[in-house]
Amino acid sequence: MFIAKNLSTKHRAYNLSDLIKQFTIILTLAAIYYGVGKLGLLLALPIPPGNVTVVWLPSAVALAAVVWFGYGVLPGIWLGDILVNTPGYIETSHHLALSLTVGSITAIGASLEAFLGVWLLYKLANKYPFNHAQDICKFIFIAITCPAINIIIALTGMCLLGIAKWVDFLPFFYNGLVGNSVSLIVFAPLLLTCYQYRNIKFTLQQLCEVMLWVVTLLAFGYIAFGLGYPVEYLFIPFLLWITFRFGHLGATTGVVIVSGIALWGTILGKGPFIRESFHESLLLLQSFMGVAAVTTLTLVSVLEERIASQRELATVNEELENRVQLRTTALTEALQQLEETLLRLKQTQSQLIQAEKMSSLGQLVAGIAHEINNPVNFIYGNLTYVRDYSNNLLHLTQLYQQYYPNTLPQIQEQIDETDPNFIAQDLIKIIDSMQIGTQRIREIVLLLRNFSRLDEAEFKEVDIHEGLESTLMLLQHRLTLNDNSLHINIIKEYGTLPLVNCYASELNQVFLNILNNAIDAVSDITNKSTKQPTIWIYTQLTELNQIMISISDNGNGIPLDIQTKLFDPFFTTKAVGQGTGLGLFVSYQIIVSKHGGQLLCDSTLGYGTKFIIQIPACP
Repeated sequence: MFIAKNLSTKHRAYNLSDLIKQFTIILTLAAIYYGVGKLGLLLALPIPPGNVTVVWLPSAVALAAVVWFGYGVLPGIWLGDILVNTPGYIETSHHLALSLTVGSITAIGASLEAFLGVWLLYKLANKYPFNHAQDICKFIFIAITCPAINIIIALTGMCLLGIAKWVDFLPFFYNGLVGNSVSLIVFAPLLLTCYQYRNIKFTLQQLCEVMLWVVTLLAFGYIAFGLGYPVEYLFIPFLLWITFRFGHLGATTGVVIVSGIALWGTILGKGPFIRESFHESLLLLQSFMGVAAVTTLTLVSVLEERIASQRELATVNEELENRVQLRTTALTEALQQLEETLLRLKQTQSQLIQAEKMSSLGQLVAGIAHEINNPVNFIYGNLTYVRDYSNNLLHLTQLYQQYYPNTLPQIQEQIDETDPNFIAQDLIKIIDSMQIGTQRIREIVLLLRNFSRLDEAEFKEVDIHEGLESTLMLLQHRLTLNDNSLHINIIKEYGTLPLVNCYASELNQVFLNILNNAIDAVSDITNKSTKQPTIWIYTQLTELNQIMISISDNGNGIPLDIQTKLFDPFFTTKAVGQGTGLGLFVSYQIIVSKHGGQLLCDSTLGYGTKFIIQIPACP
């Protein structure tokens, strides 16, 4: 019994303590509401039947109070609104009961505004709706909708009770809506942010930066509103500064301070918002305050979203890296044996490819060196003369300019020594020679590009004849035999071919391999026969829409037993060190596997050999 009695006493004490605390909060809120309401009425316009102001801070205080303490503080809002507005109604109507009735109705509207505002805030956005840009739009919707409902209720009651006229409904509604909405947009974010970041701590450096910002802003505010210079929108850099440096708390505080400075200047009758009507001046001021607040809140929300996205991305990347690391470890163990096998295979493959590349590259480099050497030497040998002649002509020109218009003996002596006419004529010839040499280099480089096609797509439309000509140019140095005493004839019979989709570089490699073999074949007959070494190149478009390229020679031919092994890897009839046996094998793979064509050999011993390449015209 004693224990039960003690528990009951403790429970009653606890409830009494809560009631006292709640009652204290309600009275404190009513007092604050009354104080900021009086502050707003200082800017009110004496428009009967009461006072109309476009700066109404109690709306922001009421919304923040309900967010902080819950819906239980609504009576404090109702009481504070009655206290702040009823005296004005009494002065207008001189009727206490009627004024209390109207004050109660307007207080109900104010309480309903706070209730709906917080309810919509939780329903549409978050408790703190400034972390996302889309929530900013929802907050603006709430800041317009809820005050509109409040004002409609208040004005309807006033008109029904005869204190206000229905004809004044729209002007009163507009003025009240601007005051309540802009006050919510400007001041409510600061109150909500202070509660959200109530535990934040600043360093000494940050406090010094804030003080510097405030001092600079006040100085600039004095210039804009104290001295009356129309530079109000230069406040935007200050808002950007405090927003980027201190986030939500800096942005909302900056908006309130800037709005306060602008309001202070406008009340004193200075600044860019001053108009003939004080009411119009305050409306322009509130427009500026609203735009600055919405812009700054949107900016800080975008920055917050970016920071949150970066944090989320960093977390996802870290998780992904961990997963990849685990997966990599597992795969490393599972594929270790396979990698060793592939490594041996790749080494063998690389050796074969390198050997074939070196074989072809040696011939390619020899051809390039042979063709480029003479033009380069030709140009180099003439550069000295060009330089000397140019210097002499320049020197003569300088003397001519120095002593003109009268021809002096010194100039005549210099003219006699240098013979400018001869120099001018010879210089033109030298330049022409250099141009011929450089043009030859350009042609060779162009043919080299056409052959390799390294700077083009691997599979594309090409001119077959262009590839053949490029290959012949690269092999030009091999077409002269026996110390330039004998030349291999190249007979070309090109048909009309369309552009062909193919692997151009690899197809040129096939031409190079086959033409090299043909040159080797005709080179062998020069010491054993009087026949003129000749290679025939023939192209045509067949009736089956096939591109046929025939390359034949008048060499000794290939024995029948060897013909069956021509396309086998590593098979060669050349001496050791002169071939790898991969040229025709690789060529066969390129034509058959990659182009879906055919590579055939037709040879008669003693009469020569013909290689026939057939690829589809439109693969």
